Amino acid sequence: MVSTSTTSFATQMMIYHMTRNKDIMAKIRADYQKYVIDPYLAEEASPEEKSGEKPIDILKALTFDRTFDLEYFNMVYNETLRFHPVAQATSTYEPLEDVKFGDIRLKKNDPFKIFIKGLHANPEEWREPEKFVPERFDQSNDHWFLRPDGKRRNPMSYLPFFGGKRVCFGRMFAETAARVNVFLLTYHFDFEFVDPKFNSYMPPHNVSSAGTTNIELKMTPRKLN
Repeated sequence: MVSTSTTSFATQMMIYHMTRNKDIMAKIRADYQKYVIDPYLAEEASPEEKSGEKPIDILKALTFDRTFDLEYFNMVYNETLRFHPVAQATSTYEPLEDVKFGDIRLKKNDPFKIFIKGLHANPEEWREPEKFVPERFDQSNDHWFLRPDGKRRNPMSYLPFFGGKRVCFGRMFAETAARVNVFLLTYHFDFEFVDPKFNSYMPPHNVSSAGTTNIELKMTPRKLN
């Protein structure tokens, strides 16, 4: 159930940001073209599909292995979960013994949580954290991939699914479903906001918030070959 909520939320917020930024949408579509559609046309498609006489069998083209070759999708997905973490904080933990984390001291059984939203917006780890920039997760981009001081980010600065032995067990399902959902939506439809104010305004939103602002989109079927 949790991973289903994550998938729905991540898909919605990715579509939201792609609607605001057409360049991101174009790069996502190019990513799917390169790693899903083109390999299918080269390896499996019928002569009619290759010539354009027959529509491409998208569900047949969309295999598990092909979706995990995607590059730009991964950047957008990761930036979405950095910008909009599904969980604002972890569950409550209690140390089994007295412990010290830097300047923080906790006694045995002291309850604590890790503020994931704060980690994802830490200006010491992320350049201009208030901006949505998928290239933060492009290892070849020295400006956005590194911290403001030019060093590599702390691996604990990004924890959308937490980690270690207690990593979210729905992570793989959520990621796989998002790859399929985003592909099918962006392949078949163009998007625009019903209310154009959302091209520049983003209301507070997370998966667990109640009474949030509805953002309506107009979906127009794309003209496909």
